[in-house]
Amino acid sequence: LAGLSASEAAKVVVHDISSDGEEQAGRVRRRRIDTDASALENGEEVVEEPEYSAEQLLMQRMEELEDLTETLRQRLESMHKAEGSLKAENKEKSDLLAYLMEKADARRAP
Repeated sequence: LAGLSASEAAKVVVHDISSDGEEQAGRVRRRRIDTDASALENGEEVVEEPEYSAEQLLMQRMEELEDLTETLRQRLESMHKAEGSLKAENKEKSDLLAYLMEKADARRAP
């Protein structure tokens, strides 16, 4: 904004289409902050978020959901692998327990 007059700087539009947080699924948060020449003079940063078309918001949300889907797919795959390992470990322990019980019963028999 250096080199611009206060009236020119007040017309500068800053675009930010990043998400405020994915935990707010379905909500679109937009805010407008009026540009103020006195704020510029005081060294304050003036941010204005323009209104986006429904198509732009939809495309952004679709990208966010696709990223989330991929992350969840990876987590699910990891959990399936962990489940398989736990089942195999449980089977080993059950087999060992059955063997030891069988052996203990064999010792008791006359």
